[in-house]
Amino acid sequence: MNYIDYRTGKPISREEYIGNGLERGQLLYQYRCGCVIIQDRTADAYIVCCSKHDAALEMYEALKSIRDFLTEYRKAVSDVSDWPILNKMNKALDKAEGKS
Repeated sequence: MNYIDYRTGKPISREEYIGNGLERGQLLYQYRCGCVIIQDRTADAYIVCCSKHDAALEMYEALKSIRDFLTEYRKAVSDVSDWPILNKMNKALDKAEGKS
């Protein structure tokens, strides 16, 4: 994610962005992963994601692409054996889509 300083409009680090929020509000909660929830006096509460959650959408899309590629490859080589990695991928994607 790109973080912008509300005063200058210039890019800043995640830590500086959190600091900006704490200047105008308070920390409501900090998760073990690093995500934080800030209640800003000048705005509503918001979440500043950790690096893993910030990358989650791209990782999800990449995993779908890899799964689709492996599924097609498996068909092309006529491999009917069980591929445990495909089961793991499907389980993870189902979880991300709220299906499990």
